[in-house]
Amino acid sequence: MALSDTKLRKLKPADKAYQEADEGGLFVEVMPGGAKVWRLRYRLAGKQEKITLGDYPAYSLAEARTWRDDGKALIGRGLSPMALRRGDAIPRGCRPRRQGTGASLYP
Repeated sequence: MALSDTKLRKLKPADKAYQEADEGGLFVEVMPGGAKVWRLRYRLAGKQEKITLGDYPAYSLAEARTWRDDGKALIGRGLSPMALRRGDAIPRGCRPRRQGTGASLYP
């Protein structure tokens, strides 16, 4: 079931970290200290990978979903968002753009 902003605000820390899924591999991990971290889980070339966006509420639900969609666009082209984050060379025509801003998702 998809997350909502209300549900995100009501998530409470537990003794161990736990995850609440949104859609398409996007989830928020709730840490014992109360931090809520956006992550994306995906498969590429038969291997599972996970990448972190950042904390909620620094990144809203809408921003996290946009980030997920941009990441899925890379995955669809056979490119790893984690490789991009690491700084591996990415072919020039494969960089996703945010709608309306002209700025790339990853600098």
